[in-house]
Amino acid sequence: AIHGVPKIKEKYNPATWMLEVSSAAVEVRLGMDFAEHYKCSSLYQYVKCQ
Repeated sequence: AIHGVPKIKEKYNPATWMLEVSSAAVEVRLGMDFAEHYKCSSLYQYVKCQ
C-alpha cells in the first residue's frame, strides 16, 4: 500500500478504483511517480527475473 492512496471500498468497482487512485492528479498530490515506485519495488525485481 502507498500512504495517501485510499483502500478500495466494499462492493466498489475495482476498475474504477484503479483509474481513480492511479491518475496523474493523484501522483501530483502525493508527489510520487507511480512508475518509478514500481521500478524500485521487490515485485518489479521478481517479475523482471521471470
